[in-house]
Amino acid sequence: CHWNSVLSSPGYKYATMDAGNMYLESKLPQPRYARLKIAQIPEAIIQQYGLRKLVDAAGYVYARIEKAWYGLKEAGRIAGDDIRDHLAAYGYHESKYTPGFFTHVAGGISFTLVVDDLGVEYKHLEDFEHLRDCLNLRYSMKAGMGAKQCAGAGLGRGCESRALGCS
Repeated sequence: CHWNSVLSSPGYKYATMDAGNMYLESKLPQPRYARLKIAQIPEAIIQQYGLRKLVDAAGYVYARIEKAWYGLKEAGRIAGDDIRDHLAAYGYHESKYTPGFFTHVAGGISFTLVVDDLGVEYKHLEDFEHLRDCLNLRYSMKAGMGAKQCAGAGLGRGCESRALGCS
């Protein structure tokens, strides 16, 4: 377990990160198109985007969609592929034996990725900052140095006492 590694490795710390809109910030491999009835679109949106001039004879407007959205059945795969490619460009690679576990080529940092939550084990703050900064180039990241929660699990811990409580 990643948490056990942090507790049993002197000098290592644990932090969490959340890529809040990871699905929405992931590009589709090919654009999709949606057809919307103009009558179902709020007037403020119609005005803001000048949609009346785009309505066809049957009362529809068409939208080109280039990013994933919640509810798209392949959104998880697209977002996962996207973040793996992005991380690889900065030297982070997924373990071939443990899906969702990543290390950096220079060492000193490892993390688990569960959907859009990261649990990060690091020794030097600059390693953590490098990971955070490379992810911030693509995603809206939130970092928690206190590591109170990761992937939905509440964490109560004390590195000095080498103890961890999960709820």
